Amino acid sequence: MAYHPHVVGEHLGLRAQQRPPTLREHATEAIRRAILSGELRPGERLREEVLAAHLGISRGPLREAVRALEQEGLVRSEPHRASYVATLAEDEVWEVYRVRAEVEAIAARRVAQAIALDAGRLHPYREILAQLRRAVETTDLPALAAGDLAFHHLLMEDSGYTHLPRVWATMDGIVRARMTAILAEQPTGHIVVYTAESHAPIVEALASGDPERAAGAVQAHILETRDLWQTVKDGQP
Repeated sequence: MAYHPHVVGEHLGLRAQQRPPTLREHATEAIRRAILSGELRPGERLREEVLAAHLGISRGPLREAVRALEQEGLVRSEPHRASYVATLAEDEVWEVYRVRAEVEAIAARRVAQAIALDAGRLHPYREILAQLRRAVETTDLPALAAGDLAFHHLLMEDSGYTHLPRVWATMDGIVRARMTAILAEQPTGHIVVYTAESHAPIVEALASGDPERAAGAVQAHILETRDLWQTVKDGQP
C-alpha cells in the first residue's frame, strides 16, 4: 500500500488545485458552504432559479450539484418536485455516527498495520494534530474544522481501500454540519480544546501498530463526538 505524501497538504488546502472546478463542483461547494454555515437552514426550499442566477450558471449543473448533495445527506428532494435542505431526526444522526465509527475502525486497522511496517507513515497524522492544536491556540474555528476533516479524510485515503472512502464520504456532509453547529454554539471552552486533543489518542494508537487499539481509539473518538451535541443542547460550557 503506497503512501502519498501530498495527501495531507491537499486536504488542508496546502496544495494548489491542478484544474479549475467544473460548474457542478463550484455549485456543489457553494451550496454545501451555505448549508454548513446556516445561511440555508434545515427545511428551507432550494429554489433553482434563484440559486442558478446567484451562482451565474444554468440549471443543468445546479441540478447535478443538488443530486451530489443528496448523496451527502444534506439535501432531500421530492420526486418531480422541489428540493429542500435536509432535516434529520436525532436518531438518524446517531445512526450515521455509529456507521461512521465502524467504517473508520476498518480503515484504522489497516493503517496501524502499515505504520507497524513503516513508522514514517505516522508523520502526517502528527502534523495534522499539531495544526489542530495551533488552531485552538489562535481560536481559528474554520482551521479547526478543516483540520478535523483532513485527519479523518487522510485515514480513509491512507487505508488503501477503494470503496470504503466512498461509503465514508456519503456521511461526511452530515457530520460536518453537526460539527459546524457545535463550534458555532460553543466557540470557546473545553469543546474547542476537545476537538483537537481527542485526536491525540488516535495518533498514539496508530503509533503502537496495534490494529485493534487503533480501531478502538477511532470508535471512541467518533462516538464521543456524537455525544457533544447533547452537551451543547444542555448548555454545558
